[in-house]
Amino acid sequence: VGEVYGSNSGDNPPGNNQDVWVLRVDSLGCIEPGCELITGLQAQVANHRDALTVSPNPAAVITHVRWELPGSARAKGAASLWLTSAQGAVVRTWSCDLASGSMTVDVSGLAVGLHHLHLVHNGVWLCGAKLMVE
Repeated sequence: VGEVYGSNSGDNPPGNNQDVWVLRVDSLGCIEPGCELITGLQAQVANHRDALTVSPNPAAVITHVRWELPGSARAKGAASLWLTSAQGAVVRTWSCDLASGSMTVDVSGLAVGLHHLHLVHNGVWLCGAKLMVE
């Protein structure tokens, strides 16, 4: 939970506004479960939660992962996509190019059940999603 005070007009306090937010995290502080397993993770971006989509979901063989980051977060370059199991293990990692905005992921051979995807760039968790494997 937090709050921030800012000025809409530049003159503080005239035009002053207040923003309040609440984040739901797991017991380890992860926005999407499994982030504690990511090597070198230094920070999480809280306002990109829905930026990662997966379809089809549930998936049996392949699924398409897409990310649409807001303008201020449209970093370019190499990133990594981490797949963690609901049991708390890193299952797979892939390299990806943030500028591409998408990639196809092979899920064949994965254990049936819930998994979590995490998009990470330079030690910063950008967004994540749940993936059901059937």
